Amino acid sequence: MSRRHSSISAKAALSQILGKATAKHRYVSLAWVRARMPDVSPNTLRGYLSEAMGNGEIHSAGRGWYSPITEQATLDPEPVAALGKLLAKRFPLLPHALWSTAQINPWLEHTLGKETLFVNAPSDAVSDVAAFLRQSGWAVVLNPTKKSGVDFVPGDKQVVLRGVRRELGEMTPERMLIELLLENRRLGILDEAERQAACRRWIESRRFDFTYLSDQLRKSEVRLSTLIGGRLQPTISEK
Repeated sequence: MSRRHSSISAKAALSQILGKATAKHRYVSLAWVRARMPDVSPNTLRGYLSEAMGNGEIHSAGRGWYSPITEQATLDPEPVAALGKLLAKRFPLLPHALWSTAQINPWLEHTLGKETLFVNAPSDAVSDVAAFLRQSGWAVVLNPTKKSGVDFVPGDKQVVLRGVRRELGEMTPERMLIELLLENRRLGILDEAERQAACRRWIESRRFDFTYLSDQLRKSEVRLSTLIGGRLQPTISEK
């Protein structure tokens, strides 16, 4: 067989493999594809996969991951906009991260009636941030836990302020999924099974950066199965 015909045959085989894989899985790993095309060199396979992305057969879901999902996961900025502007004006150089329970509402079967805003900031700055927010009319709960004895009740202008040492800066959907899991453990925001179902629904409906998500899970010592509940398939292919 000529090199040209061999190339066409390999591309056709890849297209068939991707078609079957994406019909079953929402995320497919490069390792999974490579295991099914052992006779194709890694560089050639990556070239074929790039062509497949250019043709719209698949989309990048982070380094070494692919997905049939067209629309990328995003966060609605509106729930955190006012608080974000307030903090940026008063603390322009302060690294922080904002998110809101309202941002998970589209993926819940039973939406949360009252939202709660969360602010992560450096541990040595939270006292100043808390004082400023309280002076500005916000109800601030600082580092609450189930054992702290602090009654946490969602409500208007309610902020949970937490001092952290992990990554700060603009919140991403990947990080928010993990923040929601961690805060649900601490505060019992919603039923755990419903949280898992919402996370799975979001991940399977919008395209996440699976490499970044996996990295954040590792840093937080959280398993993907804990994040989304149940079996990982059909969400992802085997690695």
